[in-house]
Formats: sequence, structure tokens, C-alpha cells
Amino acid sequence: MSDIPLRKQPHEEKHMQVIPLGDDMPYDYKHPHRHAYFEFFLFRKGGGTHFIDFAGYPIHPHTVHVIFPSQVHLLKRKGARGRILICSAELISQLDGWFYRKLFEGCTSQPCISFSPSAFEFLDLLMGQFADLCKADQKLERALVPGYLSVFLDKCIEALQQTSDFSRVSPSPELQLYRQFALLLEKDFPEKRNVSAYAKELFVSPKILSHAVKTATGKTCIEWIQQRTLTEAKRLLLFTDCSAKEIAWQLQFKDSSYFTRFFTRLQGQTPSAFRLHWEEKYQQSS
Repeated sequence: MSDIPLRKQPHEEKHMQVIPLGDDMPYDYKHPHRHAYFEFFLFRKGGGTHFIDFAGYPIHPHTVHVIFPSQVHLLKRKGARGRILICSAELISQLDGWFYRKLFEGCTSQPCISFSPSAFEFLDLLMGQFADLCKADQKLERALVPGYLSVFLDKCIEALQQTSDFSRVSPSPELQLYRQFALLLEKDFPEKRNVSAYAKELFVSPKILSHAVKTATGKTCIEWIQQRTLTEAKRLLLFTDCSAKEIAWQLQFKDSSYFTRFFTRLQGQTPSAFRLHWEEKYQQSS
């Protein structure tokens, strides 16, 4: 496999869909892949493991797992049941920026959101109602989507706030600028690889952006860009059979030796050692 399979959204004309989580899925879910859209897995019944990038998460009942478009995942169900909410990237981007920012902050590091049985039942019924209404009258769909999605995301963020360290408190100007930079980095990688490109899009100077990011996070913009590059390299090493030379070319390194030095310096392992370690770990978890 020379690239990570990218699943396109079923029924692309629909920006939001709810489908049952069962054996009859609209795509091959039994191999690592990523999507061009967002997925929210609502697990009514637990069982199995959900691999998201380089971590395996036990599937517990009354949880929602959030998958962003760039992430690679593999679902190994052992009795797990529920629903999947599919949302186009375009739809999510049109929402109030607060929703996306909070999801991004909370779910990129911890993609599993736990709910009480009653809170999960509300979400499950909400999504079931949306699916039923759309089946009954497809003309209603466009009108229903914003309201149903906003309620769903608000409940997810409320649950995240109960278990994580971010809140609705207004962030500092530096933190606000860092958050905008982080979202752009995820959206525009790998086309934009220098600080000046992001500063231009954010209408600030590279010096101001660099100072804000360093103040807010303790890391420089360059370090964040390098970390994003490392994450993509790890995905390609683990989920494709691309050689180091091919990965270096995809990630715009001038040659494979430079890529190997870059990877080893940041990861503490050579690309081949990383690939071997994680392949063995995945096999052990199968």
C-alpha cells in the first residue's frame, strides 16, 4: 500500500448523515484508513478497541469517539454497537469557530468522550430522531442540520469540560493567536511549511506570531510545524509500505537521508525501528 486509503463521504451531497454502526458499513472499516470528513462514533454498547493514530482506546459503552479528517483509525469491534454521525469538513468549518476550536483542543489529545447513561441516551435519541426525520422528508434535512449538530456538539463539549482542563474562560491574546495557528497548521499542512506563510494568513508579522506561540505553549512555531511533519511521517510509516525515500518525497524533504536524520532527532528512533516497533504492537493488539 503506497498511501493511506482515504474514504470519501457516502452521499457527498449530504453534509450530515447518521448511519448505524453494524456489519453493513458503506466502506471497508477493517483496515487502517482516514476520511475526508469528520466521524463521531456513538457507542451504545462497548467491546473491542479503536485504534486512532498511534494509540488504542478500549470501546466503552456511553462514549463518543471523535475522528478528524487527517487522522488514521482502525475499528476492531467485539460486540460494540451504536451509530456514526458523519459530517463534512465544510459543514464543521461553517459553524461558530468556538465549537471547532474546543473540539480540536479536547479531542486531538483525548478523542474519547464519556457520558452518563442518561446524557448518552439523550444524544442517541437526538441522532436517531434526526435520521428518522430525514428519511421521512428529505427536504427537511438542510433546515434541520445546523440545529441538531449544534446541540450535539454542545453536549460533547460540556462533557469534555467535565473531564479536561479547558473551559469557556476567555483565553489570552497569545493563546487565541496560537489556536488560530494550530487550526491553520492542521488545515494547510503540508503545503505551508514556514512561519511567514501562516503569519500572512493571520495578518500578523512572523515575529508577533512566533512570540505569541512561544508565550502560549512554550514551543516555537517551527517546533509545532516539525511536530506536525513528524506525525504525518509516523502515519505513513505505520499505515503504508512506503519507503523512507518515498515518505521523504511526500513530505517535501530534499532527500531521504535528511528525512531520516530529522525523524531520528525528534522521535529518538530511526524510521525503520519505529515501523518495526509499532507493527509488532498492532499485531499484539489484534
